[in-house]
Amino acid sequence: MSTEIVPFQVEVAEPDIDDQRQRLRRTRWPEPATVDDWSQGVPLPYLRELCEYWLDGYDWAAALRRLNRFPVPYRDCDGDPANVLTRDEMLDNVMMYWLPGTGASSARMYWESLRQPLLDPVQIPVGCSIFPKEIVRPSRRWAERHFPDLRYWNEPPKGGHFAASEQPAAFVDEVRAAFRAFR
Repeated sequence: MSTEIVPFQVEVAEPDIDDQRQRLRRTRWPEPATVDDWSQGVPLPYLRELCEYWLDGYDWAAALRRLNRFPVPYRDCDGDPANVLTRDEMLDNVMMYWLPGTGASSARMYWESLRQPLLDPVQIPVGCSIFPKEIVRPSRRWAERHFPDLRYWNEPPKGGHFAASEQPAAFVDEVRAAFRAFR
């Protein structure tokens, strides 16, 4: 196995883009929700408008150029990605899972960890940064029971499940602090 760092470029074949557009055209729309707000999910008019834009206004070539430039831009979203995601950025993210067909595999980790929770202690050095907007926030007592070699624990003031994107500087500081504790 090579440890060489190889630059990564997102490449999507035009037939895949065409297939995605055909699927959008063939969307079978449900009936609208019984309320006019978001309490029952994404309102149908909003979703239809988004899909129409995705089909006719979204520029995938421009998205590829954004995704492939270096360095990757980050911004502070105060622990909530919805504070900074634009319609195009949201679609960029969806396309990154849709086109290579990796949506299911990216969610598999969650399914497996909920289906078979950690029972045996993990016997390696561990560092934990528990961001306040994380989906699941384990207690330190739980972590110490399951990770007997817990060497770093911190609860930063901002960030959530996507801390590397939401609070990139804090995330880097946390990774560095954890690895310093492993020395």
